[in-house]
Amino acid sequence: MRLYHGRLTKLPKRYVTRQRLCLRGTTDYWVNEALGQPFFSIERPIDHGMLEALQSDIVPRLLKDVPGQPTDEHFKVDPYLSRFVILFDREGYSPAFFRPMWQDHRIAGITYHDYPKEAWPESWFTETKVTTAYGLLGLENAASLFSRWCQENFFRYMMEHVALDALSEYGTEAISGTPRPVVNLARRELDRQFRSVKSKLTPRQARFAALTLHPQAEESDITKWEREKGKMQEEIEQLEHELTVLKERMPSTPKHWEWDELPEGEKFQRLAPSRKRLTDTVKLVAYRAETALAMIVREKMSHADEARSLLRDLFRSDADIYPDAAAGVLEVRLHTLANPRSNRAIQHLLDHLNAAEFVYPGTTLRLTYTLTGPRKNDDKVPFRFRRGQGF
Repeated sequence: MRLYHGRLTKLPKRYVTRQRLCLRGTTDYWVNEALGQPFFSIERPIDHGMLEALQSDIVPRLLKDVPGQPTDEHFKVDPYLSRFVILFDREGYSPAFFRPMWQDHRIAGITYHDYPKEAWPESWFTETKVTTAYGLLGLENAASLFSRWCQENFFRYMMEHVALDALSEYGTEAISGTPRPVVNLARRELDRQFRSVKSKLTPRQARFAALTLHPQAEESDITKWEREKGKMQEEIEQLEHELTVLKERMPSTPKHWEWDELPEGEKFQRLAPSRKRLTDTVKLVAYRAETALAMIVREKMSHADEARSLLRDLFRSDADIYPDAAAGVLEVRLHTLANPRSNRAIQHLLDHLNAAEFVYPGTTLRLTYTLTGPRKNDDKVPFRFRRGQGF
């Protein structure tokens, strides 16, 4: 959720979980692989929830882009073979969604649903195959579902260090194509009023029923009992009348407006997407590249969870760049870090990079990396490189 506090347009409000408020903004859906590395993201200025996003945007793109999908012959040989498996949380739970995904596309789904009533007896449970990922055992399905936490880790890391949820620009543009239906704010207000009146009516009805079932026996309390019961009945009749009026207004107030039917004063624009698409692409590629580097660094670290923090320190450190056109080399001399343990891990990473023999884009110079101390007197004058600068 990217919050928008500008005044150029009135984006629809949506619930922000981490702030527990309904705020204006735009919703992004990120699709990640099993280890949490991102594949792509989808921006939805008009959003009706994960289930609709899966049906309209995510699944069609996966059907087009996922490599190595089985052929029709494979499906005929194995009736339980799935094209691929989608994992998502309970917001996308819907048996009505699972059925066509399997029948039409052979797409398996793994998710969960919180049963909102009393606990089931343990005798009801047996070891069995579950979900539409028929080729997997229930234990494997559960492990796959828990692996979705790696995407939560991705969100937390990227929001904290790469500002994944920040707006890249406040400009706006018209919504192109045929926009999705939008929420009717008048109906939303009616629903809010209905819930409010209902919440007031229910306890009063319960109190009135209790007074009726348990009349006062003492003569001194009868007058007070009758007065309280009469007041309660009056309040109930008033609330029931308000509830009836609201019910009569609801059928004539649709839950959603088609874009063309939306009053001009309520139409809005989308946030300009061009810069966002670029920055999201850079963040996606940067995270995947950082993950690859972290996997190498971890080989020489006793605490694997410190790999990313070590890389962040490396990215923020200074470096000297020595171009040598005669030798066809562009040498990058990195300054040593705070302790020998970190230097050993970084040197291990540099050895892998040097073995790859990358060529700097746009030149014929081969990149080499060395780890040295602070620069002393040298007949070569380097280009001093700092984070966020070119050379």
